[in-house]
Amino acid sequence: MLLCYAACLSMNACAADEWAGLQLNESVLPLQTQVSTAEPGMGVNVAAANVPTDSLHLPHYALNVDLNPQQRRVSVKQSVRWTNTGHAATGELVFQVVANNKLTKKQIATGERTVESLRLEPDTSIDYQGRRFHMNSVTCAGNDLPASFDAQHDTHLHVQLPMPVVPGESVEVDLDYWIDIPPIMGRLGQHKGITNLLNWYPVLAVYRSDAWQPVPYIPWHQPWYNEAGNYDVTLRLPADHLVVTGGHVADRSNTANGQQQLRIKGTGLRDFTIVASPRFRELTANANGVPIRIQYLPKHKAAAEVALKTARESILLYSEWFGEYPYEEFELTESYFGWNGNESSGVVMVDSRIFALPAYAARYIEHLVSHEICHQWWYSAVGTDGYHEPWMDEGLVTWFTRVKMEDKYGANANFLDVPGYGPFQFPNVDYRSLVHGGYATYRQRGGKGTSSGSLDDMGHLHNLFSLVYDRGSRITGMIQQRMGREQFFAFMKQLFAKYRFRILTVADYQRELEDFTGESWSPFFATWLRDDATADWRVDEVKVTQTENGYRTQARITQSGATSEPPQVGIELDGDPHPFRLATLSESRQLQQQGIDVQKTGPNDWLVSVVSEGKPAQVSVDPDGYVLDSDPHNNTWRPEVACRVTPFYTPMDEASMLQPWQQHSAVAGFGVDGDGRIGFRASVLSSNNYRISPFLAYTAATATRNDDHISAGVDAVFYNWPSSNWQLMARYEHALLSTLANDPGHQARIAIRRVLNYTTSLIYPNLSYIDIYTRFGDNFFPDEDNTISPDPRVEQYDNVRAFGVDFHADSQMPYWDPNRGVKFDANFEHGFQAFGGGATYDRVSGQVSGVQRLNELPGWLGDTKLAGRLAGGYGWSDNGEHFRFGGPGRFRGRDATSTEGNAFWLSSLEWRFPIAGDIDYEVLDNTAALRKVDGSIFYDVGRSYLLNEAQGKTDHAVGLGLYWQIPLLSFVENLTVRTEYGYSMTNSTGAFWFGLYRAF
Repeated sequence: MLLCYAACLSMNACAADEWAGLQLNESVLPLQTQVSTAEPGMGVNVAAANVPTDSLHLPHYALNVDLNPQQRRVSVKQSVRWTNTGHAATGELVFQVVANNKLTKKQIATGERTVESLRLEPDTSIDYQGRRFHMNSVTCAGNDLPASFDAQHDTHLHVQLPMPVVPGESVEVDLDYWIDIPPIMGRLGQHKGITNLLNWYPVLAVYRSDAWQPVPYIPWHQPWYNEAGNYDVTLRLPADHLVVTGGHVADRSNTANGQQQLRIKGTGLRDFTIVASPRFRELTANANGVPIRIQYLPKHKAAAEVALKTARESILLYSEWFGEYPYEEFELTESYFGWNGNESSGVVMVDSRIFALPAYAARYIEHLVSHEICHQWWYSAVGTDGYHEPWMDEGLVTWFTRVKMEDKYGANANFLDVPGYGPFQFPNVDYRSLVHGGYATYRQRGGKGTSSGSLDDMGHLHNLFSLVYDRGSRITGMIQQRMGREQFFAFMKQLFAKYRFRILTVADYQRELEDFTGESWSPFFATWLRDDATADWRVDEVKVTQTENGYRTQARITQSGATSEPPQVGIELDGDPHPFRLATLSESRQLQQQGIDVQKTGPNDWLVSVVSEGKPAQVSVDPDGYVLDSDPHNNTWRPEVACRVTPFYTPMDEASMLQPWQQHSAVAGFGVDGDGRIGFRASVLSSNNYRISPFLAYTAATATRNDDHISAGVDAVFYNWPSSNWQLMARYEHALLSTLANDPGHQARIAIRRVLNYTTSLIYPNLSYIDIYTRFGDNFFPDEDNTISPDPRVEQYDNVRAFGVDFHADSQMPYWDPNRGVKFDANFEHGFQAFGGGATYDRVSGQVSGVQRLNELPGWLGDTKLAGRLAGGYGWSDNGEHFRFGGPGRFRGRDATSTEGNAFWLSSLEWRFPIAGDIDYEVLDNTAALRKVDGSIFYDVGRSYLLNEAQGKTDHAVGLGLYWQIPLLSFVENLTVRTEYGYSMTNSTGAFWFGLYRAF
């Protein structure tokens, strides 16, 4: 789940063509039939691999399906024939029935955060009800059989047989059931006229070691562990629906009631998928005899054409790499899936938001489609245990996708085809930043997992991406580097031939690798797959001397990590006939490679020398990024810094995903920053390491910022310092011009933050943290205010020195438009005298807010939400200038600068409601879009106090808000732009507010 050569090569005919004449036996077998007892995938030799599937004794599924999209119901009569290929009798069959699952509270909580990270609304992507499977009967030869779901795992259906099935014999059972299809997007669901049936019907668990081995259902990934099967399906559905299925449509007819009836056959399918909709349009092509069909929605034809071209290239290329395409045809469909892409046998499903990407992001569509099609070889034809060993397919496929993309576009090419000239460039995404950036972040935040873990070991989707897709793919890359590309792909081709329509385990893979190479791979698998080790190669020193023959370059290379993996060393030469040379470091004392002399001078030290006509420009260790290195920034002789000027600076320019992979970078431009400043900003940064950003900008007044002003300053953050999940932050700001006619002021703050829970957003702040800070400035607020207070008892705070603690916790979700959750903020600050200035004071403040969708109300009211908050603060001293009462985040009926006091309390009640949804108004080819508009009616009430005396009456304000939900790049980020007007009924004042997200 996820996620070419320039000219297509001529390939052999596909494997499906070879068995095109194979007919499935439709007759009902006797209860027991004698067959061979060799388990599929056990003790098989290559010579016996490419044999008809009948000799593998695969399960046979016959499904008679009535699909009623209007009623969201599918009714099925299913027959399953299974052969015992083990060595002991069994008295039951065990099926895995995902449609019977009901999510637990823990799974719902994990699921909601998961779909939030995918920028999905929970109510349209999570089936809160569950239990969609309804059994009518289970029989064998017309007799009812006892059947029950496991008490611990509600997707495990145990069917008791009338007599044990001994080794070499077969049994056939019949199931009669129906499924009510939930009104959601996803594997099993219906959304906006598209019906998805993936992993929906009862499928036999794997029978190994004389026992059934069903696996737990993990909703956030693909825990599938199935034998391949042969399928004979009759499907009836409305005549206006186009259908995508995992088999070949052998016959098509119309029924008496005006429906269409399809007869579908499939050989060696790992699963059977149905996707249907009257909205689909179709594109077709052919790849060496394999029909290719792309189903898409009318407005996304351009993306469908990219998918079609990619599908043809992929089938041709992977057939060359691994062996013939394993099925008779290939289909790819656009759908409302939400998880970007999903593979099943003969079918790939791609989320509609991927097809809605701007044309300049077409390369991401190509990457994703290439990844999912590769699963036709690794997952579908060659099965894996997706629950216990997700690396066995995702670690391979992610690597193969990288090889394919970099063969076509070059090493680490940009994903986005955006215009630019010289240093003037829009933000972009490096290929390796996308596919390999996750593990670096995971590691820097203290992650210690291994790539060999199960889905439960991973815990959630983002750990899986970091450990299996990212680290796991680079483990595959290191295997390729050790063997050499030609030998590695020869091995993978042999492996595919042997395990086609069988199941491949990690133990099988290691054993086959050792047989192929004639050497032990146990240390490699123990170090890289089953441990969390990393290397740390670095270029210690480079000496360049001019000789009669040109230049002599000597580079000293050192490895100081926990483990070692021989890397390549690359030397770039200016003005040389051979501008780039590679040599591999090894245990040999001395060797020559491509004119490079390599000497091992110590246990972890090498000296690399070359004489060249051209002067060396760069020396780098592991230039292609094969080896898992804990500090890649020291892998080059000369630091590499990517510099650009952005047309319009936004917080996206600082997002880690948009930075060059394993490089320092600098970006500058005019725009807006994360604190709302508008002006010029520049940043020097390294992903998840540091960011230093000088600025010259205008800042508007807020509850914590004194007044409108223009200032110059710098803010910086050092991530994971002094240790994982800590951040060192600093900011200095000097007011140059204020709307108050006063002298320039200055303000600084240094803080150390402990992040307790990260956000998945590129912009929205972290969900929970503790800040310990110190600050100083010319006055209490972050810029100078020398105005004379109308109350003579109020003193000015000059040269403030203070330290304090901030605590923030946010469980509201999804962050861009919360349906539920609580947010809590608290602050304590102590002012003190030091260094010739300061004032003594103490103050505390806090706010708690919550929101809840009113799901139990009928119709439109069930989409509305109720939100509320309580806030307050108190300051001790003779000065009353501790808090502002008004502002966009406090009392919305007063201007931010109108009321200041030493204490306040505030309460709010807000009713939030939808106004317009599914607007889909796109700007700049869907770079941004307006998805929906919400409204609110709010009531704020509170009071401010000066020197413990009330400043007037309790203030009441009412107001209205409009909230514009804006996705960026279709699914990359979601923003909510807030526009509000609050009116104080007590003081007859009003204020407009504009910002991001909600007030609380």
